[in-house]
Amino acid sequence: MFWDELIIGIAVTIIGGVVTPLILWGIKKLKRSKKVKENLILNHEISSKKLPKNIEKKSSKDDSMELLEKFKVNPRAIIDSVYAVAPFLRTEKEASFKGVNVKWKLSFVSVLRNSSDKVRLAFVWDDSYPWVYFDSYITEYPELKIINEGTQVLVKGEINKVDGHNIELENVRLKF
Repeated sequence: MFWDELIIGIAVTIIGGVVTPLILWGIKKLKRSKKVKENLILNHEISSKKLPKNIEKKSSKDDSMELLEKFKVNPRAIIDSVYAVAPFLRTEKEASFKGVNVKWKLSFVSVLRNSSDKVRLAFVWDDSYPWVYFDSYITEYPELKIINEGTQVLVKGEINKVDGHNIELENVRLKF
């Protein structure tokens, strides 16, 4: 009985001594590869302004949107990247997103009429957070008069401002 327990204890110790370092090595490798991908996204190397060296610079804004889709830059990833830095650096991080082209499928939440034709639209990513705002015109998109809350809309535009948990777009095109 004593020898059985001793042998099992030694086996568990040896296996734990071999397996644990392998697991820790695998976790470090995963984190490292994830950080490389995040750095591509967070440093905007995929925007039309700064592309990785192995990707040719494209001329149109639609091409940079394709790159953003490829790397899955979404509103939540942007907000998460802002809150991943020290509070002192957040304003700078938020400002770094200005001018990045995006193409997102968003859920309609609300509309606020600014004038007889101009409206302020509010959308959310993945039916919750963060909020994405921009101005549009009823004459350009009459569908806005009858759109229901929760309707999915393809939104193409340029980030004007990231502020807290909100993203404001400009030069927006909608596809219902």
